[in-house]
Amino acid sequence: MPGGFWPNPCRAPTAATWSDSCSSWAGLREESGPGCSCGTRSLAAEFPYDRAPLFPEQWPSRKLPVNRERIYDFYSKEAEYFR
Repeated sequence: MPGGFWPNPCRAPTAATWSDSCSSWAGLREESGPGCSCGTRSLAAEFPYDRAPLFPEQWPSRKLPVNRERIYDFYSKEAEYFR
């Protein structure tokens, strides 16, 4: 479509424009599966982790009841695991 997705972003789309857009989106979903635009599906990788902090001395309140479900340093552990 010339001028971007909607020809005039200040106005609501016409019924024809909306219908064309929805049918093209539906076609993409049928070709490649839900949520994927590359034609393949992938699963999330397994990542074993423990809840303990990497540096326990930096977390003196880690054993308090309020922190019992807390996952410490998740992103750091994840980055190290998948490096």
